[in-house]
Amino acid sequence: MGQRRHNDLILNDAAMKFSLETSNDNYVIRAYTPEEIIVTPPQDMAADIERIQDSRFGDHPVALERITSTSLIMPRLLIKKWTSAAYADISADDLAKVQEHQPEIVLLGTGCTLKWPAKGVREGLLAKGIGVEVMDSGAACRTYNILIAEQRHVAAIVFL
Repeated sequence: MGQRRHNDLILNDAAMKFSLETSNDNYVIRAYTPEEIIVTPPQDMAADIERIQDSRFGDHPVALERITSTSLIMPRLLIKKWTSAAYADISADDLAKVQEHQPEIVLLGTGCTLKWPAKGVREGLLAKGIGVEVMDSGAACRTYNILIAEQRHVAAIVFL
């Protein structure tokens, strides 16, 4: 695996590491691969998380959550295994469950490639004034970090 430099980020061919500086008050996505997402928890929740040494994140053990299934990530909430349904099988009812968390916007990460959901899946949230953006999962992870840095109440549903 080689490395390449893009602006101030070093990108490994196998994984993309994010280095956007954000508050320690939120879940922050630190890395994404098609098989795994790595997040750091909010500082006040980190005591309950196992500290892992991972050279991608420095020389000292840090609190990291490894996600290997479709999950819901919000600034102060992480639901691993949010659904066992395949992306092609999600319904409007599945997305409606996100409404209880009152996000401003839902980022729908569709896996390695952009895939539009079935007709009617987004409309329920849009009718409630909740924005829905559909993008591949890598883009959803990057966009999530940008929006939490702007202190937006965002929900990312990321399919792996």
